Amino acid sequence: MTTGPSAGSARLPALGRQAAQQVARELSKASAAMRTGDLHVSGDPGGRLRVVRGRVLAVSTAGAPGVGVLLARPGRKKPGEAERRALEAMATLDGAFAIAAGWIDGSFWTAGIEMDPADLDDTGPSDGFAGVEADRLTAETERRLRALANSRVSPHRHRLARTGHGDALLHDCPAGARREILLQVDGQHRCRDIAFAVGRGLYPVTVEVSRLLAERALVVPGPNGVAFAIPEPGASAGVPAPGASAVVPASGATAVVPASGASVVVPASGVPAVVPAPVPLRRGTLPRRRRNASGINELYPPRAQEFPASARGARQPENRRIGGRQKGCDEHTE
Repeated sequence: MTTGPSAGSARLPALGRQAAQQVARELSKASAAMRTGDLHVSGDPGGRLRVVRGRVLAVSTAGAPGVGVLLARPGRKKPGEAERRALEAMATLDGAFAIAAGWIDGSFWTAGIEMDPADLDDTGPSDGFAGVEADRLTAETERRLRALANSRVSPHRHRLARTGHGDALLHDCPAGARREILLQVDGQHRCRDIAFAVGRGLYPVTVEVSRLLAERALVVPGPNGVAFAIPEPGASAGVPAPGASAVVPASGATAVVPASGASVVVPASGVPAVVPAPVPLRRGTLPRRRRNASGINELYPPRAQEFPASARGARQPENRRIGGRQKGCDEHTE
């Protein structure tokens, strides 16, 4: 879960922030007290966890498809009783992951269960679904966050674009989840947009996207339209992969990263522009401070030394009071 200033980070953290820990504690206390009510989580995307007698019956969030969207996926047959219960459990865990992978501001309870139209039709929880244990939901959510921690892709923030390798992969890819995801990648869609479009859970879509990023079939376009690949764990930060390319439909520019590491940007006008390769930094290092780099000595010159240059390295005498007078380095010789 991401809260506060850390929400801008692209790396998915585990349950380490105060607001996220508070949600986990509330679920744990609700399980112990057999509480019934709605736990509302504010943030982006935020959501609502419906708790009945201490068990999480359903999770509603704008960040992941619900049971209704999963049931309406093209080609899916009407599930039986057992399959529907399994699908509801999957949607509950997926909704919790979607909330945890976003930004959490806080949480609060409402005592009575608020009914909405979704609970009155066949998209609501079935009578045979008993819900998910709070401890299991928390543990599974943390496991999923840790599994994606090194993928460096946020399911809610990062837009995706295909590379040349991704286009070739789409041409030869058989029908299935991977092909459906590649078809939805257009430079604007994020993982959660793709999950709603293909009618699949957010977590499996994010896992497949992370694999495609590792295979250099997808990239994350930067704010200026130049696409940079997500670096693999242990790779130098800021250095795109050699040979990676992507077409960004929004700007009409194609970014190609040759073997040298420099970025060649071809805008819609057809005039190429070469962007120098960024200087690689060692992983885990910070910029080094250079002496006099601030220029403060030129703006405010330091005061003149009170001692001659030959005595700069010598030990300075201490100020002492002798006979009621202060004797030291600033005393004049009579």
